[in-house]
Amino acid sequence: MPIWVGAVAGETDGIGIFLDEATKDIVRLKTGESHSGWTLSLVKGREATLQKGAEIEVLEIPNP
Repeated sequence: MPIWVGAVAGETDGIGIFLDEATKDIVRLKTGESHSGWTLSLVKGREATLQKGAEIEVLEIPNP
């Protein structure tokens, strides 16, 4: 599971910015794109929803 570090939310699409823990690479995903089997299905405010098969994870960026 990647670590979510940021987002850009638009009217219909979003971009999630994640840290791949295994490689320490920054990964940018648009809604509908996948990385390591996880698909970014929704970006809303400070939340990103990722799906891998039947598993769904909602990640939230904590308030500073």
